[in-house]
This record gives sequence, C-alpha cells and structure tokens, in this order.
Amino acid sequence: ITTKIYDFNKHDKSKEIFFEWVGPSDGQIRLLKFKNSTCKVNRTFQGNIGGKLNSYDPDTGIVTFRETSYGIYSKFYNAIGSFVCYPKVKVNGYTVTNQKTANTSSMVRKNKYIAAKTLTAYTSTSGTKKAFTISTGSPAYVYALYQNGSTRYVKVKNKYGKYGYVKAGSTLLFKRSSCLWMQ
Repeated sequence: ITTKIYDFNKHDKSKEIFFEWVGPSDGQIRLLKFKNSTCKVNRTFQGNIGGKLNSYDPDTGIVTFRETSYGIYSKFYNAIGSFVCYPKVKVNGYTVTNQKTANTSSMVRKNKYIAAKTLTAYTSTSGTKKAFTISTGSPAYVYALYQNGSTRYVKVKNKYGKYGYVKAGSTLLFKRSSCLWMQ
C-alpha cells in the first residue's frame, strides 16, 4: 500500500489523500478528501495488475489512471478483448466526475484488429453521421473507449488513416484471433 497527499487541482484550495494497493492479481485505488474532519469524498477505482495513477494536471484537476480490462471500462472486454486504457476523472473541490473517454495504450493502438463483420464508423459518439465502413476482414486500430451511461463506442482508425466511432455491444467486433488476450 502506498499513501500520498496530492493537490490534484490547485484552484480548489484542498488536498487529496491517495491510496494505491497493488496485489498479485488485483489492485485498488482510493481517493479521500476531508473537510472539517468529515470525509466528503471516498472514491474507489478498481484495477488489476498495473492499475495505478498515471498523471494529473493541477491546472485542470484532470487525473489519469492506468487500468486494464477490469476497471470502469470492463464492458469493452466483450467488444475488443483485453486492453489497457487511461480513464480520467476531474477533481473539483469535493466533486469527482468520471470523464467519458479513455485513451488506449500504445500496445492496443499498434495492434491490428480485423473486423469480424462489417462495421459502421460514425463521425461522433452521437452515432448519426456515417464516417466510413470497415468491411469484414479489414484492419482497424483502437484509439479510445467512450462510455456515457450504457452507451459505448470504440474510437478506431481505418487503414486509410481516418478516425471514427464504432458502437460497442456485448459481442466481439473483431476476429478473436486478432484481439489481445492478457492474463
């Protein structure tokens, strides 16, 4: 267990107590904030091996974590297999808000995912304007995960270098043999 005091947002005039626990098969991050001896923030972030604080920007209050397929983005496992991503939260006073997009790691971005079926990529996460189609058997690269409630999209780059958002459901978007599978 590692315990540190941070100032994730220099504008909110308060500090955060931050616990990181990494075990052999799982881990946990806990963020605490107190005001007048009363705990006002007690947030837990789950991860597994490698789940940890990645960075923070004290000017914006944005804190970035590193997590694998077992954290708040775990439902993407069914759509893309194993992954490492960088979810963010915004710390502003005694409010901690999950951000909607988590960038993927370079290992995931470099992996050539092969479409298991024809996929429609949209220009945004509203899913209304088509950007391009990825044909069955064509490659794509996964750049980010977007999650807003039960709405999930995978930001992809096609073989021509164009970016788009593919709706993620509960089945694999890509051929199983092209997905990453980590312990």
